[in-house]
Amino acid sequence: MKTKHFFFWLAVAAICVVLFSTCKKDKEDYRDKWVGNWDLHIHSESWILGTGVLSDTTYDYLGKITFGNAPDQLNIKYGENCSIDFSVDEDGEFLEFFSDSDLHGCNGKFEEDGKLYIDLWWGGMGGGLRETINGIKK
Repeated sequence: MKTKHFFFWLAVAAICVVLFSTCKKDKEDYRDKWVGNWDLHIHSESWILGTGVLSDTTYDYLGKITFGNAPDQLNIKYGENCSIDFSVDEDGEFLEFFSDSDLHGCNGKFEEDGKLYIDLWWGGMGGGLRETINGIKK
């Protein structure tokens, strides 16, 4: 009878070990500290080559940063119809990206004190747009 109890408890212990060792522990995501609402100050400049046209606008917007689709990606909504996905490392530095022709890109950084800086640019065919975004987390 003691042998049956021994093997019963040994089986229960083995099942518990297997169950607890396969449970995934929730690891804190380094991007958590940047997700949320942000007060944004956006400055835009656009130009067309040869026309001398330069448009310059500045406005404030309540933006939102959410998780992107990739493990290092975030999405920022910084205007009524403006949003962009970008990759960021654990130090808050943006991972710079370019198209094949280097006509658009994004640089930026999250500061330790809850501030954000983004520089976006697009161009080609004699014109372009640059947007600079400064933000403070709410």
